Amino acid sequence: MFEWSEEDLMVRDALRGFIDKEVRPHIDELESGALPPYDIARKLLRTFGVDKMAQEALEK
Repeated sequence: MFEWSEEDLMVRDALRGFIDKEVRPHIDELESGALPPYDIARKLLRTFGVDKMAQEALEK
């Protein structure tokens, strides 16, 4: 059976917190297309550092 590390659990909890705060309040608008997902997606990438990792990878 797979054992989650302490780091895995922290990432999971942080992502769940982001979803609860940033996505769930807008779920109806997102699903209907009234709210484009781009700003939320950018904030997700920025919050978890994915934007910096991508930028660094492109600079190599």
